[in-house]
Order: sequence, then structure tokens, then C-alpha cells
Amino acid sequence: DPKTTGVAVTDYLRYCLHGGEIYAALGKYEEACDMLEHAVRAPASAVSEIVVECYKRLVLCSLIARDELSRFLRHTASVVQRNLKSACSEYIALADAYKTRKPEVLEAKAAECRRIWARDGLENLARDAVKSLVAGNVARLTRTYLTLSLEDIAREAGLAGSAVAAGRTIGRMI
Repeated sequence: DPKTTGVAVTDYLRYCLHGGEIYAALGKYEEACDMLEHAVRAPASAVSEIVVECYKRLVLCSLIARDELSRFLRHTASVVQRNLKSACSEYIALADAYKTRKPEVLEAKAAECRRIWARDGLENLARDAVKSLVAGNVARLTRTYLTLSLEDIAREAGLAGSAVAAGRTIGRMI
């Protein structure tokens, strides 16, 4: 209750936004997702600009942390869901390209969206999301095929190069 606590809804939303930004800057993407999800699922009768900013970051952080776009939670207001889909269509399109698991498709979509990321100040986070596709592909392959050669991993994950590139990527992941 703002009258008794002095805390308004926008204060809470900003807390979630800035907390998510801090976690993302520290590389704690799962925690960033949790903070940003709190803002997105907050009760609402309309979408605020703060929630839109939270959702943009949530899309990128969930691609990095979860290797997919998080679905709207059950308690997310329908007006919020509808408006976020239109307000963040470029980010959702990036997530759709990510779902293909093909680096060339994702890079093509990323090239289209770079101007938007620059406008939103999210270039670094978006770049990390694009880079995370290869790591996600490698992790998925190693979970599925425990005895793949580095050449096979490089080919299947879409790594430019050979076994050396796959070895470097796996080393960074470890």
C-alpha cells in the first residue's frame, strides 16, 4: 500500500528492472531472469514502459540462461501479454530465429536488429545472446552424444572452423 509504505508500483518495477540489469552485468543471467519476470507478471491493467524494458531484457537473458524464450507465466495479465508481443516484436523475432538453432539464421536476424539494440542500449546483452547459441548447441550435443569428435561438434553446432574452434568453445564453457 503506497500510503503506508511510501512505495509506489513504479518503484517496485524500477527495482526489478535495475536488479535485472545488475545481475545481467554480473553474468548471473538466471537471477536476472527471475528479477525481470517479477516486473512482467506484476498485476496490471495496462503496460508501463518499465515493463516493456524489463521484457526486452528478459528475452535476451532467457536466451542466454535458459537457451530459449521463457513463456509468459500463468499469472501474467493478458493485457500485458498482448502489448508486450507487439512492443517487443523485434526481440521476439530474434528469439524465433534462435529457436531454429542455426547460427546463420540468427546472425541474419541479428544484423536486422542491431540498430534497435543500439537505440535501446542493449547491444552487449544482445551480442551475448547471439553468442550463446553456439554454446547451447554444443551443450545440447554433448548431452545427447557423449562420444562425438570435436570435428562432429564443430559441424553440428555451426562453429566456423574445425576441431580447434570446437575445443576452444568447450574450454570456455567449462
